[in-house]
Amino acid sequence: MVCETVMSNLKQNKNKKKKLLFICNRASYFNMHWRYRALNAIKAGYDVYVAVPELPTREDAEELKWVEFNLDRRSRNPLTELFSGYALLNTIRKIKPDLIHSITIKPNLYSGFISRFIGDIPVVMSVTGLGYLFIDQSFSTSVIRELAKMAYRWIGKSDNVTLLFENWDDRKLFLDSGIGNEKRCIRIPGAGIDLTEYYPSPELDGIPVVMLPSRMLWDKGVMEFVEAAKILKDKGVKAKFVLVGDTDQGNPKAVPSTSLKCWADEGYVEWWGFQENMVNIFSKSNIVCLPSYREGLPRALIEAAACARAIVTTDVPGCREIVKHGKNGLLVPAKDSTSLATALEKLINEQGMREKMGCMGREFALREYSQERVLSMTLKIYDAILCRVPNI
Repeated sequence: MVCETVMSNLKQNKNKKKKLLFICNRASYFNMHWRYRALNAIKAGYDVYVAVPELPTREDAEELKWVEFNLDRRSRNPLTELFSGYALLNTIRKIKPDLIHSITIKPNLYSGFISRFIGDIPVVMSVTGLGYLFIDQSFSTSVIRELAKMAYRWIGKSDNVTLLFENWDDRKLFLDSGIGNEKRCIRIPGAGIDLTEYYPSPELDGIPVVMLPSRMLWDKGVMEFVEAAKILKDKGVKAKFVLVGDTDQGNPKAVPSTSLKCWADEGYVEWWGFQENMVNIFSKSNIVCLPSYREGLPRALIEAAACARAIVTTDVPGCREIVKHGKNGLLVPAKDSTSLATALEKLINEQGMREKMGCMGREFALREYSQERVLSMTLKIYDAILCRVPNI
């Protein structure tokens, strides 16, 4: 009788869907970079929930179970952070997930602390780039950065925590800082993209278009791009310089819309704002440029490579994972408008080089950044964690 009861319980547990809770700081960011991973987890048999500070629109909410919790992305107030952590704790207690996957720094720290205190819930933390917290050198940010490292060290000691990185540089930085277990610090190449949706197209005739596709943040190198455009236009180089993307008022490094409009009025750049159909937008470009200060793994550059566009970007973590200098694009130093202008001028004047680099970029995207590859890697990590595999 006892044996039959045990076997019955084991069978019920085996057939029971595992609950997977994603925690993210923005619904729009989750839908852009993580939605396919969530849907793939549902397809694999997981019961998936997504906790975000503000629920998405009805159209974006289909198929996923969205949960709202309080979070202020810009806040540095300890009381506000405690309130947010408590709100998330209540969410976790209500859902009772078997696995938590947190994304971005605040959700990572909150879920990490909660998992250490409330029991045996394994947590996967995605370090999607280190952002302004690791770029900004002001005293206040430096203090917060060291506190964040201390928190990550304490959280990372747990065998229940697995850290996912989008590039090798960030992984090395964490390990060198004493954060995490090497066997549980894993690199996954971004979110992957649908390579049938992002496809090559021939360059359009006419004046070459140099495009920066990104959120309009100072850390993305927007100022350097504008300065490079001024250098080249004043020099008489025939090219159009375009900013594609909206500003992000929730980010401390957001470029004011007034600045963007002013630059456009001056005639050095155009600002196209947020665009839905990026395949169509890339087809209008000749060169894609991202002079970022630091990245996790910039999706825009993967999309540009898949669309067979030559790329000019900075020799910084994240960007140099995608662009191999002289192969599928050119690398320049960060925060250096003059070097950026020189590299852009070279590609503006050499269509043959652009086309060759674009072809190599497409091949690289096919080999490294397919959506199928990333989805498979992610599910294997989930399954290994839930099966208590010691070395993932």
